[in-house]
Parts: sequence; structure tokens; C-alpha cells
Amino acid sequence: MLVSVILNATDSRAFDVSAVRGPHISDLYMVIYRDPDSQILALQKGELDVLGDITRPSDIERLASNQDVTLSISRGFHLFFMGFNLRKGPWNDRTLRQAASMAIPSVQIVRDIFSGYSEPVNTYLPPVSPYHETDVTTWGYDPDGAKALLERAGWRWAPDGRLIAPGEDSPLKAVKILSPTAQVAPTTAEISSRIADALNGIGIPVSVEPLDFSTMIRRLDLHDFDLFVMAWSLTRDPDSLFAFFHSSMDVTGGYNIQGLHDPLLDEVLEELRWAPDRQSADRAARKAQRMLSEISPWIPVYSRYMVTAVRKGWDGVISTQATSADNLWTLLNMRSSDGSERPVFWCLSDEPRSLNPLSTGSAYDWQVLGLIYDGMIAVDPETLDDIPWLATGWEVETVSGE
Repeated sequence: MLVSVILNATDSRAFDVSAVRGPHISDLYMVIYRDPDSQILALQKGELDVLGDITRPSDIERLASNQDVTLSISRGFHLFFMGFNLRKGPWNDRTLRQAASMAIPSVQIVRDIFSGYSEPVNTYLPPVSPYHETDVTTWGYDPDGAKALLERAGWRWAPDGRLIAPGEDSPLKAVKILSPTAQVAPTTAEISSRIADALNGIGIPVSVEPLDFSTMIRRLDLHDFDLFVMAWSLTRDPDSLFAFFHSSMDVTGGYNIQGLHDPLLDEVLEELRWAPDRQSADRAARKAQRMLSEISPWIPVYSRYMVTAVRKGWDGVISTQATSADNLWTLLNMRSSDGSERPVFWCLSDEPRSLNPLSTGSAYDWQVLGLIYDGMIAVDPETLDDIPWLATGWEVETVSGE
């Protein structure tokens, strides 16, 4: 299997942060190539040195046979899902959301589109996360079971096949799934189409509304949507659960895009955010995931393996089973094989919306911001443990009071 071949070929030796003394390049150019075809062509022509986020299996297999390119692959802190606008009906009906989850053939979609380069998920942190919880309620693919669940809850169907909510006389109105365009995100566009087909199959009238990514984010920021698809690039920190699902984050431009308000969940998420130690955080994160699997504010679909291509002629590239080669450590450590100091051309898949770290939420923004701002600590790419960065030492303590 190609995944195994690439992993075995590109695993780095044990990482030693003290050996990093870079950068060893003259300049860094973040070059915008929006569609995958132009990205691959630029890499092959030598106009790009580093291309991350390669998603199409055909591209991966094509590059694997290219003698001028080295591939790395890792499990990623990546999560793709479909979200509901819980602020309005019918999406504030938990049974409908659970039935929608049962209507979507996530395993088949992932197998068809990614050919083994992604894994289906059914919870709210990716499998690579140290806090990933497996003991959750799952809503496996079962469209007949979805219809039976709805029928038991009082839903019925109009003659044209559309669902009618309990206590209502009219069927559901047609709605849209907001999705990036096929030009920018071809796999996302295809998944959105398949999700729409699956939901129509149980009587939810859905079609896809492809949008420029910046326009889509504005719509989400203003809560002007019914359904949406989104992929988050996460970190090892489970505090993303607080950001995505605590009711205080349901504000204009906030991360609680779906508008979830659940007091019991809020309590658990507060325990997570203010946990005095890792063990307490682990318990709270796992409990939150179990609760979320019942509440079903999202339909988790898959977590993608992260595949990166680097042109030959560069030494010092860092890749591990948890970190593909398009990372800060590579940038600091890579050097030209011929000993010269030359520029690096690194692919950026879209224009950043904002470089204000207090307001941005786009992965493309953070791809640039992560190179501008240093953190107090860094993350060991092998172990995912904290290591000193701006701060050379620290203490963790619990304080009480206001």
C-alpha cells in the first residue's frame, strides 16, 4: 500500500530541537496557487519547493513516482464535518440531526474519494489527538434506520418525499449547504454534493451553494446559513472543544458557528478550559466528546492524512508520523544540498483574509501568521510534548479567586 511505503521512507530520526540553528535560506516566498492542477504543475516545473495539503490520490500517486520530489505523510490534526445552524428550525431538532448523520455514507465517501489517504471519524477530535475518545455514541450509515428514527419522533413525509416536522402541515423548505468552490477545494465540493444527495434520500431537500471561501466565511460569521461544510486544522490542545461548542463563543465571527447552547456541556467545557492538570483535562475532554456525540451539532466525516511534497535538493526536512514536512521545523532546518543560501518557494492555497491574530479564523491566515509570531513554547514534532521556545522555563499552578 502506498501509504505504508511513504511512511516508512520518510520518517525522520529522533528530533533534537537543540540542533536547529536556522533558518538557512535567503528568503521565503509564500506563492498563491489556488487550484490543485496549477499547484502540481508548479511543483513539477520547479516553481515551488514545498507543496503541502495534497488531497487527491491521483496527485499523490503521480508524485510518488517523480524522482525530483520527496513525499511525507502523517496523521493530521484535521477534521472535516458538516454543521447545522442550531439557532433555527428544523436544525434545532436533535432527532433530525441524528437521522441526518445516519443518512450519510461517510465510510464509502472517504474510501471513494481518498483511496485510503483519510480515515472516517465519528467524534470531535481527530484520532491523532492524545485526547481522542473512542467510546462515543455513533450514528453509522443506515438510511432506513434514519427514517425509522424520524417516524418514531413524529416526523412524516409529503407525497413528494419531503419531510414534514411534527405538528406542521407543510414540508421542509429547500435549503443550501455552503461549500467552497470546486476550483479551490475539489474534494470538499464533491463531498458536499454527496452529502446533499444523501440528505435528499431521507426527505431533507438540500442543494449545494458553492462560494468563494472569504464570502462563505462572512456568511458563517453573520450566521446567514442553514448547513455548511468545514475542515479545521487543529492542534494537540483539546481546548478547541471549548472554542467550538461553549455558548459564550456564539457571537458574530465566533468559533461556535453552529450556535450550540447547552448548559450541561458548558460546565464540562469550563472544567476542560480551567483544568489544573493534564489528567483533569483528559477526563473533561473525553466527557465532552461523549456528550457531543449525543447532541450532534456536527456530522464528523473524516480526518485526512497530511501529505507534503518537497523538491529534491533540500536537506534537513523534518517529518514524523504526527507532522508532515510543511512545518516550522522544516523551514528552520532546511538547507540547500549544494551549500548555497537560496530562497524557498512555499505554496499557499488561497489569499489570506486577515493577518490580525485576534480576529482571524482561516487556516490560510494562520499559515502565514504562524511564521510571523513566535509562541512562548513550541511542540516537539515527534512526541507532541511542550518544549521551550521564547520561554526557557515555566511553572504550572492552580490559582483561586477572581
